[in-house]
Amino acid sequence: MNTPNNARSILSKSKIKQALVGLLETHKPSDITIGSICEKAGINRTTFYSHFSDIADLFKAFEGEFSEQLEKLFIHDPDISETGNAVDIFESILDVVKKYKNLYKTHLIKFFESNTIDKVLSRLKTKYMPILLKGIDTTPEMENNYFVFLKSGIIGLVKDWVKRDCPESCEQIAKAIMEIINHFRTKLAAEVKQ
Repeated sequence: MNTPNNARSILSKSKIKQALVGLLETHKPSDITIGSICEKAGINRTTFYSHFSDIADLFKAFEGEFSEQLEKLFIHDPDISETGNAVDIFESILDVVKKYKNLYKTHLIKFFESNTIDKVLSRLKTKYMPILLKGIDTTPEMENNYFVFLKSGIIGLVKDWVKRDCPESCEQIAKAIMEIINHFRTKLAAEVKQ
């Protein structure tokens, strides 16, 4: 029997996901059908429908996996008061994005507007904005404005990176993000002192 967590079921789900990622390399999302996924995965439709209700459900599964992987990053709860640790966090996030870059290329807007990314970024805000704004006298409203500004910039940078097929390494992009954040903090601190 193909129960949800047995080896056969896990293998089937994996084949389905790999098939979708493979098809996204050569097909527009609108051209991908359940039939083409099943053919590429070497499974029948019944197997597909035992795991996913439709292609949208399959995309949601990827979003769930991404969210799960991000949650694992936060279990270790690194102190990012030192830039190196922050680079490691961004690099780990970018590794996941790069792994599924073809998926994110086609569903980038939906993904970056999803609840998953909002939850992750909200946790980052709560945890790290006080570190970023340490020594800077600000109001909660301005703190939120700074965060929205930084969030939009980071998302824009990652979107551009994925659209360009991830030519730079995850480490290079992570370091660029931290360099921009550090530059932002330095300029902000200088402006506040004036």
